[in-house]
Amino acid sequence: NSKLASEWKAKYEKIKATVNKYYWDEEDGIYYDIKPHSNEFLKVKTPASYWPMLAEMCSPKQAEKMLQHIQDPDTFGGERPWVTVARNDPAFTAPDGDYWRGGIWLPTAYMATKALEKYGFYEDADKAAENLLMQMLRTYNNYKPQTIWECYSPTADRPADHKGKQVRPDFCGWSALGPISLFIENVLGFHVVDAQEKRIEWRLYQEGQHGIKKLKFGDITTDLLYDGRHTVTIKSNQPYTLIINQQKHRIQKGITLIKVP
Repeated sequence: NSKLASEWKAKYEKIKATVNKYYWDEEDGIYYDIKPHSNEFLKVKTPASYWPMLAEMCSPKQAEKMLQHIQDPDTFGGERPWVTVARNDPAFTAPDGDYWRGGIWLPTAYMATKALEKYGFYEDADKAAENLLMQMLRTYNNYKPQTIWECYSPTADRPADHKGKQVRPDFCGWSALGPISLFIENVLGFHVVDAQEKRIEWRLYQEGQHGIKKLKFGDITTDLLYDGRHTVTIKSNQPYTLIINQQKHRIQKGITLIKVP
């Protein structure tokens, strides 16, 4: 529906122009909220600043500046990334995180990680994802009860607190974005799984034997296993397209072997 598409594209461009005119701070290199009925910035850095980046509203120059904040351990980076308010903000609270005063939440972490990928910053996105998953794993192994938590401490391997009370355990609502989505997409590297186009894109960068079995997308079920040397073995119930590090391969029903550099 090209007419409807044009209407929504025009709305998008209008919003994009507004966001970049009023909400972008060139000096700090980040999007801020603004005070109601004024153009004055509310200079509080949070992962919400990455929503415009996810919507591809950044120029390449703006995206480079946004990247610097996840590379900075005083803002969103470090061993426990994507804190909900920058570490150098007066509202930052540690080690409890006090919910949104530093606590690490998987939905905002996932969103911001995907925003980096929109501009090709895969290495930084993967590093942040792996750091966050390692924090979740250490918390699971060393903190009782062993579970997935609603949100996590910004400075310790433990769940966050809110008003002196521990956040909710057994929280595989959004927190499952870590051990499922970030693990599959950023650690294993299956960053595109498209059922409509019957296509998988695999950024194969990890060393050693790894892969995934019984990956289902649409009516296709497939195993993809790298032997840690030079061979990928694929098993599938139907044909599909597999792109490994930008090299396209046509996968047939049955077993396919692919040699990779």
